[in-house]
Amino acid sequence: MMLFIKGESIILKAVLTSNRKITKSNLVWVSNIDGKLGSGSLLELTNLSVGNHNNSLRVWYKNRYSNHYFP
Repeated sequence: MMLFIKGESIILKAVLTSNRKITKSNLVWVSNIDGKLGSGSLLELTNLSVGNHNNSLRVWYKNRYSNHYFP
C-alpha cells in the first residue's frame, strides 16, 4: 500500500510490450472509487478522492476491455 497526501501528484505509468496494434489511446485507467481516471500510458493525477483505491489499467483490444491489475 502507498499513502499519499490529498492533492499530492500521483503518476500512473504503463509500458507496452505487446506486438499487437495497441495505441496509447486504447489504455484506460480506472479507480474503484473515482471510476475512469483518464487514458494513455502516462497519467498524472492530483484530484483523487480520499480512500483506499484499487486502480486498474484496461486495454481496449478486439472490441473488448481486458483488465490488468497492479498492487
